[in-house]
Amino acid sequence: MEQLFNSYQKNILTLISLISSEDNSQGDISQEERNKVAEIENEYTKTALELQRIKQTIKSQYRSVRESCVSNTAMRIPEDQRPVFTNLSIRECIKIQEQIAKEIQEWFARKTQQAVAERQRKLQQEAARKQASALSAAEAERKRKEEAAALAEREGAALLEEMKRKYKNKF
Repeated sequence: MEQLFNSYQKNILTLISLISSEDNSQGDISQEERNKVAEIENEYTKTALELQRIKQTIKSQYRSVRESCVSNTAMRIPEDQRPVFTNLSIRECIKIQEQIAKEIQEWFARKTQQAVAERQRKLQQEAARKQASALSAAEAERKRKEEAAALAEREGAALLEEMKRKYKNKF
């Protein structure tokens, strides 16, 4: 009987160790599952934040283009457009949009430079026209003064001749 009791004790101890081992195993599995769930939640949060950042970037680029259209060229504000399906990644789409926004900004810069150059050209033409007009006026004034001086000289000479004749007879 003692042998049966020892066998019973041995089996109970084995059962207790197996139950303890199973508890530890279940605890490890639970912890592993919690870690996986936390990792998935972190990945989801990270992806959601990245998508929100991308959405904000796209909105700010679109707003920049709209403001450029309105302020630089008095164009009407472009309508919001529905997105078209694409196989490109979000990063590639943003890169394309950034390139297009850069091209638009360069176009506005070129148009602004052209307008400034045209304005400067007109100002230079106006200055040249004013200078030519001033030169012409100065030349006309010089001629008028020369004619007035010549007239005064002729009148003076005529007066002198008249006085010579008048006083020639008296002396």
